[in-house]
Amino acid sequence: MKRNIHNICPRCGINQRLPGGWCRPCKKDWAKEYRRSPHGIAKRRAYQQNHKPTEQEREQRRIAQAKYRKNHPRSYQDPVRNYKYRLKNKYGMSIEDRNLLLMQQQFLCAACRIRLKSDAPNSIHIDHCHDTKRVRGILCSDCNISLGRMKEDPDRIAGLAAYAAKIKIEHPATIPLPPSSFALRRRRKGVETHSEIEPTTNHGE
Repeated sequence: MKRNIHNICPRCGINQRLPGGWCRPCKKDWAKEYRRSPHGIAKRRAYQQNHKPTEQEREQRRIAQAKYRKNHPRSYQDPVRNYKYRLKNKYGMSIEDRNLLLMQQQFLCAACRIRLKSDAPNSIHIDHCHDTKRVRGILCSDCNISLGRMKEDPDRIAGLAAYAAKIKIEHPATIPLPPSSFALRRRRKGVETHSEIEPTTNHGE
C-alpha cells in the first residue's frame, strides 16, 4: 500500500503530519529552538513582565504541579537530579563543569575567599550575567545576595566597604541593645519595671 505523500511531514519527510502542517516531533523541536532563540527569550520576558496570572490560572498551575508530583514521586523527590537539572537548564553547565570551576577557585568564594563546601549545594551560588547567561564564577550566599542588592555597581560596593571600615574604627565597642518589647509594653501601660523603681527613703516617721 502506497503512502499518501500529502500526509507526510514536509519538515522531516518521515512521520505523518498533523492538521497544523508538521508532525509532533518536528513541532516539539521547533518550539524548543524558538524558546532558546533571542526573539523567543525577549518575547517570554516581555510576557512575564506585562502579564499577571489570574486566580484561575494559578489554580490550574497548582493542579498541574500536584498531578506531576503524584505521577513522578521519585524524580520530584530526588535532590541530586533536581540540582543537576537546574544547573543544565539555568546555567548550561553540568555538575562536572561546576566542580572544575570550583577547583580553579581552590574551593573558595570568588569575592570574599571563604571556604565553600562542594557537598552543600545551598552554600554554592553560580554568578552569571542575566543578559548573556554567561557564567562568571562561584560565590557564597552572602556575596551573591550583596552583589544583587547592590545592582553590581562598583561605586556602591566601594562606598559600602569604606563605610564598614569607618564604623569599625570609630565605633569599636558594641552598641547597647534597646529595651525589649515586653518592657516597652509595660511602660505604655504605666507599669514600672524593676530598673525604673526608685528606692524610697524613710524620714523617721
